Amino acid sequence: LAVRASLEEDLTASFQYYDRDGSGQLSMQEIYGILEEFEMLPRTKAEQQEVGQVIEQLDRDGSGAFDISEFQDFFQMMIQQGRLTERKNEYDAAVSLNFSDEHFAYLRRSWMSLKPRMDGTVTQMNLAQNMVHLLQLLMPGGLVTDEPVRIYMRSVQQAPDIAITFVGYLNAVRHVMAAVELEAEEVKTDRARTAA
Repeated sequence: LAVRASLEEDLTASFQYYDRDGSGQLSMQEIYGILEEFEMLPRTKAEQQEVGQVIEQLDRDGSGAFDISEFQDFFQMMIQQGRLTERKNEYDAAVSLNFSDEHFAYLRRSWMSLKPRMDGTVTQMNLAQNMVHLLQLLMPGGLVTDEPVRIYMRSVQQAPDIAITFVGYLNAVRHVMAAVELEAEEVKTDRARTAA
């Protein structure tokens, strides 16, 4: 609730700042200036079309400008759209790393249990402290040894406070899983040689 109030205060202050003539209306040029300030400018053609559709939908009176209410609704929709796009990108990253839907859902819940900061990151150390538990759940065959995790932990200790996004989290988990799988394959090969 406090975050929502803070956002509304920021939006109201931005609206008043950009409404230089005091008309109670912001032109589309002024709206794009605010989008730039909030680092929400559309980067791709698809994003530009989405923003255009949202603007068209929310400009209730067809004036080509936003009053404070239309402006606040616009930003709420932009934030929601940004979150949806972010979740889709995260899912696409998980798929590209060969995580199943079930693993993705588990990883998302696990990520949220780490209590990401307002910028959507956790420290590398937070992730590292959760790694063994993650691997036990994601790799039912278990760890052959804990060497891949120890190697990962040593690298984390070099810079424990580095901020990790959810996609970075997915990459780190996949990297350690690959090291565990490689180690298991090496152990299997060694056992086969010994048996022969």
